[in-house]
Amino acid sequence: MGQQQVNQQSSPDKIRMFMKSLIKDVHALEEMLKKEMFEKDISRIGAEQEFF
Repeated sequence: MGQQQVNQQSSPDKIRMFMKSLIKDVHALEEMLKKEMFEKDISRIGAEQEFF
């Protein structure tokens, strides 16, 4: 596994940029849910990624 470095101090500009990106991602997810872009008939667990 890798290491995660957490920076506790962020500038207001960085926080604002993060929030804008987060909201953009949530809107994209909302759109994907509305358009039923997720598979319903096949269950996957994501294990194939662990092999690489």
